Amino acid sequence: MTKINLAIGLPLKEGAYNNCTVEDIVANYDQDEVMIPTSVDVKFNIEGHHISDRFFCPNDDRYLELAESMHAVTGTFELDTDDWTGMPCQLKIKNYVVNDRKFIHTFDWHWDANFFNAKQPMKTAAEEKDASGDEPKTLLAAMQAHPADPNEDPFKDVFKDGGAK
Repeated sequence: MTKINLAIGLPLKEGAYNNCTVEDIVANYDQDEVMIPTSVDVKFNIEGHHISDRFFCPNDDRYLELAESMHAVTGTFELDTDDWTGMPCQLKIKNYVVNDRKFIHTFDWHWDANFFNAKQPMKTAAEEKDASGDEPKTLLAAMQAHPADPNEDPFKDVFKDGGAK
């Protein structure tokens, strides 16, 4: 017997939700203007529903409210999406209809500043390790830091007989 959870397909009711998380944040750009996004999509997990909310830029009230709410946590308007992936939050939703199609708008976001702050020491430690030169940042950097000996047989550990002769 197969069990199907039909509740996951039901629309969320308008109101407040706790224990939500940010799944992803994506900036969308016009091909002619790559400095200012035309919109920002924030993907949330709200009670098992994967909701994408689009905020139009610039000068849209919802976008400005979102930016201000994030600024209150980070102290900057520069956003590192890695810091926000998995960010717990509380929010409210409102359903609206345009041309017989239903959409969800999120608003009144309350972010978990402790989650954001907890990621910062780990990020700073990783950046310091990269800057110290202890560990190359890329494969190319690693290869340049440890060049291969031209007299060394690259297959010496591959074949049982000790490599190609």
